Amino acid sequence: MESPNVIAVKLSSSSTSGGSGQRGDGPSRCITTTGPITDNMKLTNTVSRVPSVHMSKPGLWNALIRTHHITSRKKVTKLKQAAALHAVFVLLRSGSSPGIMFVEGPEIGVEAWVAAVQKLRYKDYQLASRPAPVIVEDSTGVQESDAGRQGLHETESVRDFGEQMANRGIHAWWRKGMGYSQNDQL
Repeated sequence: MESPNVIAVKLSSSSTSGGSGQRGDGPSRCITTTGPITDNMKLTNTVSRVPSVHMSKPGLWNALIRTHHITSRKKVTKLKQAAALHAVFVLLRSGSSPGIMFVEGPEIGVEAWVAAVQKLRYKDYQLASRPAPVIVEDSTGVQESDAGRQGLHETESVRDFGEQMANRGIHAWWRKGMGYSQNDQL
């Protein structure tokens, strides 16, 4: 008797009711066959339930920090120095409320930069999304122009910040971290 062949398809937690909300934690759906796996097998019922493809950027991690505001130019200078020291890309929304900081880079750099921000004692500091591997929600329209880009970059509006997150393919992740959406997957 031949051993069975199994095809497993991972479902995202947003398409099922049993997920805990963590990245890529959806249940698997399996199809078992005792014959050989062929290209013409019908997998449409399983595959059609997956709403979008989630891909990670190899070796890149990110984190999101929210504060009451970012107005001190001395603190911004320290953030810029820390970004250069730890070789990470930082996007900062400064000026009035809210203050938003996004960091992306190697795991050790992201964690060290987040620790540097904590030491600056910002008012209403919230680590909205802890350092974790970058997961791109949908690769269509993702701009790779920031690949390898380092240092601190500022924007003055939340709208522009959101557009830059969308350009990176992590808009739903950002919206969830900011508390704008309860349904988006984090």
